[in-house]
Amino acid sequence: MKKLNDNLVLDEEGGRIFLRVTERVYAEKLDRLGMPSAPLSHGRMYSLPRTEEACMLCRNFEVDATECAPFMDAEHPLIEGKYRPMKHQLATAAFATIHPRCYVLNDPRTGKTGSMCIAMDWMQREGKVTGGWLIVTTVTTIDGVWIDALRSTCPGARIERVHGKGRREALERPADYYVTNYDSMRIEKDAFCKAVLEGRIGAVAIDELTHVGNPSSQRFKAIDAVVNGCGVARVVGMTGSPGNNPETVYGMCRMINAKALPCRTKRAWMDLVTYQYGPEPYMRKPSRQAPARIHAAMQPAVRFAKANVLDLPPVTTQTRTVALSSEQSRAREEFRRQAVALLDSGVEITAVNGGVLYGKLMQTAQGFVMDNEGKPRFLKHDDRTKAIVECIEETDRKVVIFGVYVASNWRLKEELEKAGFPTEVIDGSVSAKDRTDILRRFQTQAEPRVLVCHPTTTAFGVELAAADTLVFNGPPPLGGFIYAQALERLSSSKQTAKCIHVIRIVASPEEEKFFATLDKGQEMGNFIATLFQDMKADKQGRRQRGKSE
Repeated sequence: MKKLNDNLVLDEEGGRIFLRVTERVYAEKLDRLGMPSAPLSHGRMYSLPRTEEACMLCRNFEVDATECAPFMDAEHPLIEGKYRPMKHQLATAAFATIHPRCYVLNDPRTGKTGSMCIAMDWMQREGKVTGGWLIVTTVTTIDGVWIDALRSTCPGARIERVHGKGRREALERPADYYVTNYDSMRIEKDAFCKAVLEGRIGAVAIDELTHVGNPSSQRFKAIDAVVNGCGVARVVGMTGSPGNNPETVYGMCRMINAKALPCRTKRAWMDLVTYQYGPEPYMRKPSRQAPARIHAAMQPAVRFAKANVLDLPPVTTQTRTVALSSEQSRAREEFRRQAVALLDSGVEITAVNGGVLYGKLMQTAQGFVMDNEGKPRFLKHDDRTKAIVECIEETDRKVVIFGVYVASNWRLKEELEKAGFPTEVIDGSVSAKDRTDILRRFQTQAEPRVLVCHPTTTAFGVELAAADTLVFNGPPPLGGFIYAQALERLSSSKQTAKCIHVIRIVASPEEEKFFATLDKGQEMGNFIATLFQDMKADKQGRRQRGKSE
């Protein structure tokens, strides 16, 4: 006998769960199910079979019985063939075996992939899933994360890579695991539906669930048609940052467990969890009730915070301010004049027209402008490059640099290699095969020393713990969510550095202000609205000072 808490006792030898129930409504439900019981001085003690269904029933009665799951007593493979599963990884995997539709919301870099590998392996061995698992993830993590993890954790498993040419043929072959990306499902929706209906796919795991959080997108509709339209019984949604965007939360809930939503439409949901504070539709803030309502909707869910389960090195953050060259300064002032003129004209500043001028200001700070033909014209930006080189020279380990402008990233690669640092770039133009090769070499070989990445290609699910320094070459205008995800890339159980350094390169007031916006978790639309007003106020202030002088 093993007492787990005041309400739960596990009889490991007898295969029973003893549950103390004090609420009458719960007791009546168990009586209707025919569960044997005995009276206690306070409540009744019920005897339940040790099954996944009984564990789920306990959770419905607000008692966590994850440790009672049959999965917990089974033998499991080493994760990646090397690592014994950590306690929180076992608990996460057990939770996924109990709940057919659920969320895994552990912090980034806490080993969610390993947890799902051993969970999926056990469910297949025990016949809990008929057919193979479909794993939906980003292009970057198909090979270097999921396929590598499955091959090393589950030797002998039949794995099909469902991406690029040959997608349909791959889905026709029987497999234990099918690994694909979101847009492959959008393109080949009918082929995926066919694989489900014919029994080759029996369960689905959606990694980085936020990527399918827009219910009006073609991507969402295609995946929804496969997952819900074809009646897949077992679906697990995974993300380390679930609750930053109420609109995305609605889409995730629609995908995984729509029954837990308190309403049927996105508009009704947004009215429940946000309020509008300005004229633009995007000017909405979470309401006071939002956290509780989001928590209730995203159930059943398991979440372990990184700070509670991993002994990680401290993270230091610093901002390094560099000077603009005279060329950059002249270009910046011209774009600022255009912005103030736009305001003075009475035209409403929106995320579209404001975003164009914002982009020009950020590009100027990076050291280039786009000409009328859409080609980059580089400006002198020696101080910025020098600051990044100094960041690399300060460590004997590897360095990751995040930059959002393709032209700037590839020019930076040239500049760093000229300075003696072997460098690779990963962005949307780099094939999945080449990304996998670059990431593997970055993690396991001496070169490349530096990895320059676009955040959308490597901010999710990618292991970069070979580095101890993360440089943001300007703020990513992609929102606080992607920024927060990018910050997590170096913090994992595989990190051996004594300290992780996050360095932000800033060359203009606009870059500095946007970093401050990201620190507050705000989005680009909010920033643009205030940025232009600040420019106008600055202009008026200079006029007033000129008159007084």
